[in-house]
Amino acid sequence: MVFKIDRAFAENISSAERSELYSNIISHGHYADCDEDVRNLFYADIENNGSTIQREFVKKDPSLKLTTRMRTFLTEIIVSDYTGAQLNTLICKPAKLMVENESYERPVYKCIISAYAKSDKRYKNIFRKLYKVLLDDMLAFQHGGGYSTYVSLLEIYNQRDYKDVAAKKFCSLVDRDTDNSTDFDAHKKTYFQAMCGKESYEITNEDIYTLTQSPNIWHMWFRRTIENYIPDEQYKRLNVQLDTMPANPQDRNYKKLSEMSGYAKHKLPDLVERMSYADFEHGLMHFQCGGEDVSEMQLFLLKLVRII
Repeated sequence: MVFKIDRAFAENISSAERSELYSNIISHGHYADCDEDVRNLFYADIENNGSTIQREFVKKDPSLKLTTRMRTFLTEIIVSDYTGAQLNTLICKPAKLMVENESYERPVYKCIISAYAKSDKRYKNIFRKLYKVLLDDMLAFQHGGGYSTYVSLLEIYNQRDYKDVAAKKFCSLVDRDTDNSTDFDAHKKTYFQAMCGKESYEITNEDIYTLTQSPNIWHMWFRRTIENYIPDEQYKRLNVQLDTMPANPQDRNYKKLSEMSGYAKHKLPDLVERMSYADFEHGLMHFQCGGEDVSEMQLFLLKLVRII
């Protein structure tokens, strides 16, 4: 995140508060955006009153290297719009990706983030930032237990640990669970209403496959489930039988792969082992976002960048 600080705000808090605010921002992987004279005010406070650790962080202040490209995809937080408690949550608590089954899905998305950080040329620095945040435990995974409990969980977090700012720190992920690319699952009615205020029959691709979602950030796989994105070779490696599925992989995008002999959900982490960036990118849908052509997987990761 980029925390925008104006002079009036900076001058209205104490020297100790300035030291803590600025050092917390940069030590938790964020960026401080302010005029040079305001930044020097923070630097002076940290030099005179800060701890040794705070002074070391300032020497490597990443805010000075914030590029226009990086800023495009990060969320801007105007500090004067939030209370001290809210700012502390936004700065110091990890962003969270809510998934249905954390133990099986966490290794998959860690693998995807790693692959894109290493090999995606267009968003290389942005995805490297995402990967570093993951390694620093500032991006965590939240077990949702199924889409039916997502809304109540998000409400609880917004009332407690992420009081009034959960929408800024959470991205929820759901399976499509339909037999085609045009229908939206009516069973997810409550979830869709909470995320975008629409009924399942009112939703369009523009509500999902975009970077302009507000206030809630969420993603639904264009194919049926994440399993429908994994190449045949990975299934064969685990002795999963594909003979009951259509021969053309594209025809399997909306099939229930749980029906394949030899496959069970606990095998999901093993399925993505050794998968490369090219494997994940193969055959993906592309969308126009901010004038750029992005694959679905790039889009999903850019949504995660919005909450870190």
